[in-house]
Amino acid sequence: MNLYTSKTEVAAKQTFEAAKRGEYDTVLHLIDHSFNIEDCDEEGNSLLHYAVEGRNQKLVKYLVERCSMDPTWANQSMYTPYDMAEGTPLEDYFKDVCGFSRESCYRNPVLRGMHPDPSIVRVGEDYYMVNSSFIFFPCIPISHSKDLIHWETIGYGVTDANWAKEHLGKLDGGRGFWAPDISYHNGRFYICATLRNNDDAPFIQTQMVTSSENPAGPYETPIIHNVLGIDPSIFTDDDEKRYMLLNRGARIMEISADGKKLLSMPELIWYGHSGHAPEGPHLIKKDGYYYCFLAEGGTGKGHMITVARSENLYGPYESCPYNPIMHQWDDMGVIQCCGHGKPVQTPDGRWFMVYLSSRFIDGTWGMLGRETCLDEITWTADGWPVVNGRKGPSYMAPSTWP
Repeated sequence: MNLYTSKTEVAAKQTFEAAKRGEYDTVLHLIDHSFNIEDCDEEGNSLLHYAVEGRNQKLVKYLVERCSMDPTWANQSMYTPYDMAEGTPLEDYFKDVCGFSRESCYRNPVLRGMHPDPSIVRVGEDYYMVNSSFIFFPCIPISHSKDLIHWETIGYGVTDANWAKEHLGKLDGGRGFWAPDISYHNGRFYICATLRNNDDAPFIQTQMVTSSENPAGPYETPIIHNVLGIDPSIFTDDDEKRYMLLNRGARIMEISADGKKLLSMPELIWYGHSGHAPEGPHLIKKDGYYYCFLAEGGTGKGHMITVARSENLYGPYESCPYNPIMHQWDDMGVIQCCGHGKPVQTPDGRWFMVYLSSRFIDGTWGMLGRETCLDEITWTADGWPVVNGRKGPSYMAPSTWP
């Protein structure tokens, strides 16, 4: 959607008012001759919002079926045409169109208010997620879910106050633990993260590793690796060898099974699709391919998720022809800055992506901090993952479990 301009304002307001009054013929005439269907008002309300308010079902069906307008498009207050239709015959129509009811859907972000840089792992029927905590203590919140939608904080990766005071106590704001990753191997949960020190430190970027048999902790005293880079993640291959990935792009190095020793130096395997700020690398293995996911474009509105694949761990990697596989294409979307994602497979074989996002006040201020969204991954016929059909973030989506 686009906010109407000075040149299109008159036509937009005429069309909105006609839709609000339920004037089918007038709206169709304006669409045919002067109104841009992608125009919205200052609050992000689309023409479909106004048409639902007008309660003309014929007009609503025309906009959905002929103009491809989305009943789940959210305005700046996270209110959709589907929400506006509550208790009217249009609600049943939207249920048929969308394939889910309002009661059975979930809404993004699934974790709201300062839950940036999500990483996820499934163990059995349970999902565990970690998020960045920067200089806040206790460090690195750990959340648990049974359905990927409802999350509860169950513990923290670092809870030793003395250790935290020594390593975080003198850090500037915005430093500390960046972009943690959680993984599981041989009965233990592993958390790694960048410990970003002040600029005058001997090592400004270091990598922390800790582990526990209990996902909620307590976790061991962290091991610090003095290796430059950010956004570490741990990947275990089929032969049980373990690796840590770091930016820029995706660099990989072998580590010991417990993560306490580095067995090789970082080696670049893929620099990314765009070449701009490639970070947040994650690896999965599926159907004989290694898939390498990256966050690119910076953490502002250019943020995106990209992917490449190779039959060999060290490459060369082929960039996905559908990149970026997640990006907010719409400047008027209330959910922005979508990137830094990690995939997870459900017990029934489906795949989902958790990723960070931002919501802005007046289009400028992200007062809530970066949040965590969820969308389903589908796999193309040629074996590539795409998130939410490359449509950007969903606002309403069918619940993960029927």
